[in-house]
Amino acid sequence: LTWTGSWSSDQDYAYNGWVNISLSGGEYVKGRPEDLPATSATVGTGDFQSTLTWVNSSSSDADLDLHLYGPNDFHIYYANQEPTSSAFNLDIDWRYTYGNAMENIYSVSSIWPTGTYRLVVSFFNGSLPKSYSVRIIRGATSKTVRGTFTSSSTTDNEVYTFTVN
Repeated sequence: LTWTGSWSSDQDYAYNGWVNISLSGGEYVKGRPEDLPATSATVGTGDFQSTLTWVNSSSSDADLDLHLYGPNDFHIYYANQEPTSSAFNLDIDWRYTYGNAMENIYSVSSIWPTGTYRLVVSFFNGSLPKSYSVRIIRGATSKTVRGTFTSSSTTDNEVYTFTVN
């Protein structure tokens, strides 16, 4: 990287010139490299947010699912993303792509039915072992829970429980 130009004397750090860039070596390859993470998606947030993330590659890909269970048979997940009487929403359900995979459940209202809620990570299918991380935000507190599904442990993993009074 070569720089030519000058700084303006009447403004601190104001650049008044050109930057010449010279690249050498390597090779330009059109397209997106397979191991480059997918473009980040904007996720919904609220008083409660849970974001499940994991990484898939051509040699190790899996489909994990985030579920939120609550009172009165409440269950939000990929097949029930916006329950009609719910204060929650699932706005990202991972699709088969390589790179960073994500699912996100968040509250759309601060009024929730009273009762106990359970946040669960499920292994749906794919390559094992598969590690994951769940970031949970509830009010002003946040925590991260990490886990791994192995060939001998593909049962659901409960990662967080809370009660609304």
